[in-house]
Amino acid sequence: MARKLTRSVAAAAARVWRAAVFLAVIAPARAAIGSARALASAARWVSGRLVEGWHVIAFSAGAIAALWVLAPHQLPILLWNTTQFTVGATAGYWVDRLFFPAAKPGDLEGGWEQTQARYRRAALIGLGGLGLSLGV
Repeated sequence: MARKLTRSVAAAAARVWRAAVFLAVIAPARAAIGSARALASAARWVSGRLVEGWHVIAFSAGAIAALWVLAPHQLPILLWNTTQFTVGATAGYWVDRLFFPAAKPGDLEGGWEQTQARYRRAALIGLGGLGLSLGV
């Protein structure tokens, strides 16, 4: 059972690695040549394979394990930066809730207002996380 699970995790990590290499190396090379179809096929290829959340978790666990082996002194720094970004993103969410209590994206009807509310909330969350992680 453990061997089968290990093979499954290793196969998933290999698929994630191939997808990362494809997006980092092959897709930009094709795009530089001028093939817009290559980017669309890359997006379809990745979206069809990385839909499950456990792929992301397996890739993250593998990256953290590699960091632990290569540079264990960097793990507290990674944890600190992740915590800063998370606290900043949470602060951005609550700033949106505080300043726009009547314009929550889930409460609005579909259309332009809901789209703008979603973009506003995403921008505030992203800027909150970025601002705190940069130390501003």
